[in-house]
Amino acid sequence: MSEAFSTEVGPWLRGCAQPTVDLDAVALLFAPPVLYGEFYPWEGASLAAPPAGTAGRGPALAPAFGRAVARACDDAAVIGVSFSGGIDSLAVLTEACRQAQGRRVVAFTIDLTDDQGRSAAAVAAALIARLQLGCELQIIETSARTEPAWSPAGPRLDALPQLNATVAARAAGLGCEVLLSGDGADEVLEVPRFASIELLATRGPRAAARYLSDRGRGSVLVDEAAAGIARLLPAQASWRMYWAATWASTMGAAVPAAVTDNYHDPLRDWSERWLAQRRDQDHASTSWAQKFAHDAIWPHAPLIGAGRLAERSPFLDPEVLAAAADLSPGHRYDPALPTAYHRNKAAVVSLFAPRERQVLPPAKQYFQTALRELVERCDPRLLTAAGLIDPARIDTADTAVSMTIAATESWLRAASVRGARIPGVSP
Repeated sequence: MSEAFSTEVGPWLRGCAQPTVDLDAVALLFAPPVLYGEFYPWEGASLAAPPAGTAGRGPALAPAFGRAVARACDDAAVIGVSFSGGIDSLAVLTEACRQAQGRRVVAFTIDLTDDQGRSAAAVAAALIARLQLGCELQIIETSARTEPAWSPAGPRLDALPQLNATVAARAAGLGCEVLLSGDGADEVLEVPRFASIELLATRGPRAAARYLSDRGRGSVLVDEAAAGIARLLPAQASWRMYWAATWASTMGAAVPAAVTDNYHDPLRDWSERWLAQRRDQDHASTSWAQKFAHDAIWPHAPLIGAGRLAERSPFLDPEVLAAAADLSPGHRYDPALPTAYHRNKAAVVSLFAPRERQVLPPAKQYFQTALRELVERCDPRLLTAAGLIDPARIDTADTAVSMTIAATESWLRAASVRGARIPGVSP
């Protein structure tokens, strides 16, 4: 392939004189495990889990995180941080400011309105002021759209690629040499489901009771009881129960109706093979909490830059991933913290100094309404011409399917401009 298409992995047919898109590989982006698991399905494209260690208390997390931020910043004279106003990106911003040593730090916040009507920009500004971080804050309006940089590795899988590309462009324009984020923190460090048994063993009955109260009532008690019973069952029976209680409604869903009939059987067959492989790999532990903590992050899509800046997340640094793997489910939760949000994000809260923890946001912000409004309904002309998407059924698409259609159409359009051949579209 030419230099513009040079990549070791990606949805490309090998051995062609002209770079040619492998539509069968592109179609896998709409297989339910990929669609809802948010990873790249082609071999070697997504981050793989490190070798399993022994889950323990994980005391090395904070120093590992500090070293990861230092590596991510390297010798950048100006450090950019994508800052949503949540605890994860706040941890990155706080550590970057702590290590700046006179270097300029610029935070970038997309001014989304959360489901409670609060401005992300106002929340971000208040946190920076309370923590006296000494960084600049740049607000990105949701009307500011930039086409993300194209990569031969595949389409971007983030929720708002054009807005994230605007962040990257603004950061580059202000002289930033790296753009950090809190990507992956939820999946890597959050308290998993089914952790009451581990909490009972490591923190005692009051901690387990508080965890259950934070999770809610009703089906939660049924789930936790099932996780306990499953420890006594054969591995395959336990796994089938686990799958039904967790990922069956998403990764095990039907192929989206917007996909043409020609691809339904191949995508269903691939999903079933992926599921069988996952089941065979998942028998090592009888703990549903450990399974869930692993499955929440692996496999994980790598960061593909939205612009010309290097983009890095300290939470995906190998040393942090290893420290997180050593953190048992029972030690990811802290019953002594003041709010349910903090208790379930205890590992991330531990990255802040005691005085800083007093001003952390007490609850998680959700942006479901804003995301639905901002996902653009595109005209999938190339996907239609290639025989992958049926435009007559596109109205059936949920937010995840709509985002993948838009991202894939944009990626194919940019590939075509660069001279790639798209079967069914290009001559």
